[in-house]
Amino acid sequence: MLERLEIKQLALIEQAVFEPSAGFTVITGETGAGKSLLLGAIQAVQGSKMSKEQIRAGARNASVEAYFSHGVAALSRQNRADFLAEEAEDDDLILARSINTAGRNFCRLNGSLIPLHELQRLGEDLVTVHGQRDSQKIFEVAEHAPLLIKYAAGEWPEEYQEYQKAWQAWRKIVGQLNRVDLSDEERERMIDLFSYQINEIKSLDLKPGEEDALRQKKQKLSQLRGLIASLQQIALCLEGAEAGGAISLLEQAGAAAEKVSSLLEKAGLPLDNLSQAKELLLPLARGINKLAAQLDFHPDILEEIEQRLDRIARLKKKYGKDEAAILDFAQQTEIKLDKLTRLEAALQKLTAAEDAAWNEVSVKGEIWQKCLAAAAAELSSSINRELADLGMQQAAFKVEFKQRAPRTATIYGLCEVEFLLQANLGEGYKPLYKIASGGEAARIMLAIKAVLAKVDSVPLLIFDEIDSGVSGETAARVGEKLLLLSRDAQVICVTHSAYIASMADKHYKIYKEVADGRTNTYLTELDQNGAKAEIARLLAGDTDRATAEKLASSLHGKAAEFKRVHGFKSARPD
Repeated sequence: MLERLEIKQLALIEQAVFEPSAGFTVITGETGAGKSLLLGAIQAVQGSKMSKEQIRAGARNASVEAYFSHGVAALSRQNRADFLAEEAEDDDLILARSINTAGRNFCRLNGSLIPLHELQRLGEDLVTVHGQRDSQKIFEVAEHAPLLIKYAAGEWPEEYQEYQKAWQAWRKIVGQLNRVDLSDEERERMIDLFSYQINEIKSLDLKPGEEDALRQKKQKLSQLRGLIASLQQIALCLEGAEAGGAISLLEQAGAAAEKVSSLLEKAGLPLDNLSQAKELLLPLARGINKLAAQLDFHPDILEEIEQRLDRIARLKKKYGKDEAAILDFAQQTEIKLDKLTRLEAALQKLTAAEDAAWNEVSVKGEIWQKCLAAAAAELSSSINRELADLGMQQAAFKVEFKQRAPRTATIYGLCEVEFLLQANLGEGYKPLYKIASGGEAARIMLAIKAVLAKVDSVPLLIFDEIDSGVSGETAARVGEKLLLLSRDAQVICVTHSAYIASMADKHYKIYKEVADGRTNTYLTELDQNGAKAEIARLLAGDTDRATAEKLASSLHGKAAEFKRVHGFKSARPD
């Protein structure tokens, strides 16, 4: 519940504290006194729009802080998980909102800054304002099925549980089907791809560590090839005829020397040195040729190694960083291929299981739908009685069911659910979001809330100008409904009706005063005498002051008796 609301520097409010009752609280005041400011402050901590123009003149910022006792219990499971630490021991919540003159908004949860959208999510769980349509969840069609389900499940829990089990089992199988269900073309394409990848890897007959071994062998063979080439080059230089080898050149030199031998001898040059040089080089050349011939080198082996290393390199680019990764890829792909090849049988099995599961959903769903229809009739009848009590005898509420397409059932049932209303006889039923705004809409919401209060989890309900267009006995019934509703939720009502105000557990008055050339809005809690005086003021427009005061006292007495009869401890004595 909202225990305390502090407002500072907001428009005409310099500072105000609002501490509503746990039950039914009313706020009254002259038109234009600032009741909308109070509601705006509450909506500010719900995340509604807040602008710097709302800051009181001369102030640097405006702020609103709301303390909700047991607020954690009112949050949805998802919001508790998202925004609160699991180890948090405190069940209370403090939501705060401020804005400065630069237009910067600051939102806080228990003192910690949070984004605006998170404040809005939290606010939706804690407060519903009726009269400002943007915060009324009940106008959202998506909320109608859950509300009806909660209403029905209390009376038919076994039927709902049976349907839930069947639906959840069916959805599980549908999920499995969605994960494996491929078109024939896609399946064939994947089979071809996996088969190619596996064959490409297996055709190489790859072994772990093979690449390193091949590289070492390649290095040795390359070195051997270089050695042989060098030896062959040496031999060629020594006795290669075509290349002008050293031995051949020595022979040519010897032949030329013989022609001029007499001259050489006279010159003292020894001719036999040429012959000796040839005899020395000839065995060397033959030895080198023999050594080159003895070295075991096969060019085709080196070529094969290079080709295999090239194929391994291409596989590494496609399938993994080394042989182990490539072989693992092949193994995993074989598993995928096996699953695909067995997919047809699996699909047939799953399809049969899905058919059986859907049949179970249909059977249980039809049973549950009958329960929902009965619940909808009860709900409609109860709400229509409430509407009549609230002066809307011609209005009619009903629940519309629309059969969903096959296999599109939800956890709620086989049908879509929408709340419809006929505001006036002959107008036809319309969706709730199309009904009139203002007091009429608020009374319709009150009727619905009065019936659904025990299954609607929002702990604070605020009704704005719910008395618009009603008076007398109808206004009295509205006040009684609000009081009775406060058994299941905290209720705050902004009203001009003396009848509604007389039923309150706590009464606040909001008013304006001018002091030192400035207008200020104040909020004050009224005691019993003050409440009677305010009720008399509300009645004074219809009668004289003395009669109004007498009638105010009478209304207080009737309210006290109504509370006593209905077991309210907060009843005030006359």
